Amino acid sequence: MEKVVIGRVRKTHGVKGHFKVISFSGEYKHFLGLKSITIRLKGRDKDYQVEEVKPFSSEVLMKLVGIDSPEVARSLATGEILVTQDLAAPLKKGEVYQTDLIGCRLYHEGKEMGIVSSVFDGAQSDLLEVKSGEDTFMIPYMKNYIGEVDTKAGKIELLASWLME
Repeated sequence: MEKVVIGRVRKTHGVKGHFKVISFSGEYKHFLGLKSITIRLKGRDKDYQVEEVKPFSSEVLMKLVGIDSPEVARSLATGEILVTQDLAAPLKKGEVYQTDLIGCRLYHEGKEMGIVSSVFDGAQSDLLEVKSGEDTFMIPYMKNYIGEVDTKAGKIELLASWLME
């Protein structure tokens, strides 16, 4: 099953190897039941067993098996936390996982315009990297530019074709 990024390691807390987590969904409940995670740091993925997760203020603290000091925990700072989609926060109506957009075909008025090859975090919105022949375009994933999205069918409606000129 495809893994999705659900958060990021922030900074250490205490002396036993705990660290603070920031949730990308803004929700933290789904972190509480995690038994294992993958941390992506500097382009490398490493799997960990979760020893403890506990609420802390408006965040959560996490402790991993074998990470027993703040120095070792600090080495994970800025790492992305990945889990399988079934363990991520449930999607609300109209939401999709970024990974489900990759491979979708972009259409404008029934004409195929290109294929989403990647998704990036932009300043104002996510950006779809769309390949069309030899060209690559960055399309803002915003309601002004993107219409209907059907990840099961692999189709995304492009409302503003001029973005690919």
